[in-house]
Amino acid sequence: MANQPPPRPTVDKARCLISWYSYATNSVLRLYDQRELSEMVSRWLQIEQDGRQQKANSAVLFLVFAIGAQTRPGDQDDEAERYFNYGRFLAMSGDLGISTIQANILITLYLFHDVNVLFDPAEFTRREKLWTVLRILDLFMSASLGRPPSTLETRDTAAKENYSTANDICYIFEKILTDVYSKRKVSTHVLQRISERQPPVGGETAVRSSLR
Repeated sequence: MANQPPPRPTVDKARCLISWYSYATNSVLRLYDQRELSEMVSRWLQIEQDGRQQKANSAVLFLVFAIGAQTRPGDQDDEAERYFNYGRFLAMSGDLGISTIQANILITLYLFHDVNVLFDPAEFTRREKLWTVLRILDLFMSASLGRPPSTLETRDTAAKENYSTANDICYIFEKILTDVYSKRKVSTHVLQRISERQPPVGGETAVRSSLR
């Protein structure tokens, strides 16, 4: 259960997880330095979870432990997941503030290793549906308000494998908004490139009916 706290690590284990967290994030994500986290965890281990600030610290530290366990050599995925689930639960149930933003950044970093191809078909389909809906809403709002889209498709939406008409149409709308509407001046090359885009031969048979 996400709302059930995992056992708190010992001081030595907490410092070890913080070290591995630092190895994973120092070049990309300097939210905290190792010394700051070590001081925070020393105080945290001596005080029971009570009060808003202590809960915010707990959320951050459990997420730090999750990233550390995820990075550390050996099979510690179950432990990392327990830390992550409880840290995320605390972050989502607390008051909004700087700590909430920090916790959400840590949640995002932890989830970087989760990509659709690693999930079972049902989870993969749910994620594809969610992405498609977000794309459609974003592009509709962008076209209505006259602003650039907030989402960006990096995959080849015209590829025959797992072809989706909705994703391909969204890609065309994205190109119209970014290459035509936002630039005001349009070259014939851009117009030709957009107008010539068409689904792959036999692509319609590969469309997942649940994603249409």
